[in-house]
Amino acid sequence: MLRFGINNTSKISNWISRGVIPPENVLELPELNGIRLIKAIPYRP
Repeated sequence: MLRFGINNTSKISNWISRGVIPPENVLELPELNGIRLIKAIPYRP
């Protein structure tokens, strides 16, 4: 998160739910307790 200057994970979760980060750029891993990996490209809300 420091790479892009984002200071909390709730902002990222909000962007995912609102569609700012498209589903094809999110990989959810249920075997790792549902951790989500986000493609590391700049997103704008």
